[in-house]
Amino acid sequence: MNFPTRDVRERTGRRSNACLLANVECQFSLEHVERFHVIRVPVKRHAVAALTRSAQHYQTALVAASAGGLQLPASTVRDLNARLLRSERELTNDQGLRERPWFKHQIYAPGAYTGYGVKTLPAIREPLEERKYQQAEDGIPVVAKVIADEAALVDSLAAEVDAAQGGRASGK
Repeated sequence: MNFPTRDVRERTGRRSNACLLANVECQFSLEHVERFHVIRVPVKRHAVAALTRSAQHYQTALVAASAGGLQLPASTVRDLNARLLRSERELTNDQGLRERPWFKHQIYAPGAYTGYGVKTLPAIREPLEERKYQQAEDGIPVVAKVIADEAALVDSLAAEVDAAQGGRASGK
């Protein structure tokens, strides 16, 4: 079989871990909101839910394709793998972080005050920790957009696998 199920499953597993991390960070944000200030988080929750659904759709399509003996052309496999490798770029923003524009990644970055210690969802988390609530609120749609863009990419990959086997993979 020339379908890259092992490589893709490993990549999907990492993406699923990102979904779990985003959910954990959403809970972290909610704890801060309850204690300090009320900001809007439904936009980010919606984006995280969309990414979770997309990852599940993709996993379902891969499992069905593998079980059904689907053999994609080598060029299609190369395209899927290349798009998966580039998917990390969907989690960046050209403007970068507010006080560190050279850090483009919106899911993780070195902490502003922790040296090399990583901060997850830094556009939201760091302002919350510093009680800069308006900055945290401003970061929510930015983070939600990169998560939604990632969800759209993963969903498009799932749709491509679905289409290759006649739409039988996920019932969509």
